Amino acid sequence: MTNTNTVPTEVLAAEKLAKEIPAKRLADLTQKSQSRWMPKNFYASSIPECDRQMVHSILDWDKKPLADPNLQAIFEAGKSEEARIVRMLSDLGYEVIAQQNPIQIRHPRTGEIICTGKIDGKILVGRHAVPVELKSMNPNAYARINSVEDFAKSPYYRKYIKQMQLYLYGNGEEAGLFIISDFRNIKVFLVYLDFGLCEQILKQLERCWDYVKAKKYPEPIAYRPEVCDYCPFEFLCTKTTCHKGAEFLESPELEQDIARWLELKPLKTEFEALDKAIKGPLKEQDILNAIIGSKYQIVGRKQKRTGYDVNLLEEAQKEAIKTESEVTVYKIAAL
Repeated sequence: MTNTNTVPTEVLAAEKLAKEIPAKRLADLTQKSQSRWMPKNFYASSIPECDRQMVHSILDWDKKPLADPNLQAIFEAGKSEEARIVRMLSDLGYEVIAQQNPIQIRHPRTGEIICTGKIDGKILVGRHAVPVELKSMNPNAYARINSVEDFAKSPYYRKYIKQMQLYLYGNGEEAGLFIISDFRNIKVFLVYLDFGLCEQILKQLERCWDYVKAKKYPEPIAYRPEVCDYCPFEFLCTKTTCHKGAEFLESPELEQDIARWLELKPLKTEFEALDKAIKGPLKEQDILNAIIGSKYQIVGRKQKRTGYDVNLLEEAQKEAIKTESEVTVYKIAAL
C-alpha cells in the first residue's frame, strides 16, 4: 500500500487516475448500452438472411439482449471513424453533402412505411451527387474484403450489400461507393444498382411486414450456424435450438483435444487473413514471380477453374436440382 506521507502529490494523482479512468469508462459504456427502443419498421442496415429474425426484431424488440460494454465501444469507434473519413474526404478536396439523408420504403399495397435508413453521405461530382456508405472493421476482416463480391461471402457483410442497394433504390441512383476502413487505411468499391436483387429485398420486406401486421411468425430456416449462432433471437427460435439437457462425458482425451482446438482456432483466422494480405496485391498487379527482400520468393501460376452460376437459373430449374439432407453441426465453446 502506498504511504501517502512520503509519495509526491503528483504521483498520488496519477495513481488515482489509473484506477478512476477505466472504471468511469466502463460505467459510461454500460449506461449507454442499457437501453432499447421500439422500432416502428425495419431498418435498411439490418436485413438478415432469416425472415423469422426480421419479424422477431419488431414483435419481440424488448426481448433482444442488450449490447455489452465492449460492443458499445465498437459502435462508438465506428461513429468516430466515420467522422474521420468525412474529414479526410474534405481534406482531399471533395464536398460531402446529404449526410444521414433518410430514405423510406413503403408497402406496395397499404402505403405503410416498412423500412427506413440513412445514407452516410454523398460526394459532389460536378452537378451530380454520388451516394457513399462508410464502413469500419477490424484489420482481419478488412484484409479479407477486396471486392464487392467478398461482401457476399458472409451473412454479416451481405447486410451491407442489401443496405446499399436500398439506398441506391431509395435515392433513385444507378451507382454508389462503399468506403471501408481498418481505422488506418481505406478501400473504395464501386456498387451498381441491381434491380433483380432490389426486387428480392423489397419482396422480403413486404413478406415480413405482412407477418408483423398479423402478429405471426414465418417458419424457422434450416439451422445454419453462420446465421443462427449469431441471431439475437436464437433463444426464441425453438426449432433451431437444441433444448435437450446436456450429457456429461468423462473423456480426458477429448477434453485435451478441445483445449488444443481452441488454441489453434485463432491461428487459422490469422493465417487466412495473412494469406490474402500477402497474395492479394500480387493478384491485383498480375505478378507471377516476385522476390521479397532477400529471403522469400513467391511464384504463381494461372489455372482454369469452371464454375456454374445457379442465380441464372429459373426458380423451377433450381427446384428440380435441389437436394436436401439433414446434418449435425456442432459449436465448441469454453464453459
